[in-house]
Amino acid sequence: MALAVHCENPPRASPFSALLPSEFDPPYFGRMRPLAGCVHELLGIQLKAKTCANICVTLRCYDEKASLESMHGYAEHVGIRRAEGDHDTAIIARYCAPGWWQRRLFADVVRQYEHDAIRRRDVSEHVDKYISDLGLDLFKQRMTHNDRLMSAIICTSDAGDECTLKEIQERTVSNPEIRRAELMCRIDGHAQIAEQQGHVAEFYTFTCPGRMHAGDRDKASGNPNYDDTSPEQAQDYLNDLWAKMRAAFHYEGIRVYGFRIAEPHHDGTPHWHLLLFMEESKTDRVRQIMRQYLTQDKTDKNLRPRFKAIRIDPSKGSPAAYIAKYIAKNIDGFGNEVDRVATAQGHKYSGSAEDAALRVRAWASMWGIRQFQQIGNPPVCVWRELRRIKTEITAFSENQQHAAELLEAARRAADEGDWAKYCKLNGIDAEGPPPITLLSKDPEPGELNLYGELSDPVIIGVQCQGMEITTRIVEWEQRLDPRSFFSEFGHGSLPSRSTDNNCRIQLE
Repeated sequence: MALAVHCENPPRASPFSALLPSEFDPPYFGRMRPLAGCVHELLGIQLKAKTCANICVTLRCYDEKASLESMHGYAEHVGIRRAEGDHDTAIIARYCAPGWWQRRLFADVVRQYEHDAIRRRDVSEHVDKYISDLGLDLFKQRMTHNDRLMSAIICTSDAGDECTLKEIQERTVSNPEIRRAELMCRIDGHAQIAEQQGHVAEFYTFTCPGRMHAGDRDKASGNPNYDDTSPEQAQDYLNDLWAKMRAAFHYEGIRVYGFRIAEPHHDGTPHWHLLLFMEESKTDRVRQIMRQYLTQDKTDKNLRPRFKAIRIDPSKGSPAAYIAKYIAKNIDGFGNEVDRVATAQGHKYSGSAEDAALRVRAWASMWGIRQFQQIGNPPVCVWRELRRIKTEITAFSENQQHAAELLEAARRAADEGDWAKYCKLNGIDAEGPPPITLLSKDPEPGELNLYGELSDPVIIGVQCQGMEITTRIVEWEQRLDPRSFFSEFGHGSLPSRSTDNNCRIQLE
């Protein structure tokens, strides 16, 4: 039976209409249909991916340039982004691979229908905040599947140690608790550096123009001036403005360092919070540059919400304490009992912080938005590799004495969680690249990936002034335990290969 759906702002025709089943209709896909009713449409993407790959195979000819142009045109016709690769042959191999099409189609289709939910005003504080319930359910299902798979993968070292991939994952920054603790450690280290150098801390908020917001805090019908901007496009808009600001800072010799946090408004539109440290004499100019770029779009009558700047007073609390709530609410909600929903006009208390943090993580995963980014100072990858070294670093020769002392001091700083000391040792005040960098192993000449490209270099340690320290000595092998995998789904044994029941039971 057909279901009539009234919508004041009907969604645009989907670019995937030629690829998807006819019943894959945006109004049905949102709140009108449960997730279980959409499974067969999502599974249909696998068949469509094979169809697209086969079409690209037919477009292939002896001339690689002509083949590539035809395939690029077909991808644009379908409505997905062009493939990228190291060379033309690798790009063509991607177009001819069903797996590549399946990943692209699934991601783009899900984002398309999440965008349709935003257009229908189903993503707002009045309905589903940050992300639709369907998008949240997809995120939960993917997380559950990944946990089951990692719990079924057994890792065995050459020393005989054995554990699951899930146990390893829980000891890395993929664990929300560890991720939050490391971020707070680094932020506190930045504050210590600023105090040592006499710098001040400023807290900024960047907001997109009103035309990019679909929701309205006071109206359930939403913003009538919404111009159909997706969260991904809004994030690109902020990234572009920030690139121009950084170029202006570099041109005028202004050095800033700190952290950037991206989080959603109630309608899914991203906004940024930045904690930056700098010389006190540069603060007015930094504010002027930021305000200039953030208010260059004159579509709003009131431009004040676009940019907000606050000087952090050390007498009232440290910068780390000021930003702690923003870190927690975007990871696991630790320390927050309720969620303050961000709107273009202000904040409103709504729901538990733990549930809100899960929705924020689902939102970031849906739109491919990087939540946290360090600005300035040495990279954290070297810090993490140094923490893997448990023994004292000594020189192998007299020529390496200075490098060994520097590496050992940096190792101790990383092991003790002293981010400020690590940054000072690894070139925070020096021009050019840091003295301690990652040590990578290049792939073998014949070691290629699925698309005929050389595999990426593998990180194996750190190096400093010609001295190399290997941090990854143990070799691991992985194997899938199928019984463990199926037991995660509630089955004690593998599924039967036959549907017949061969048990001979005497009926009374």
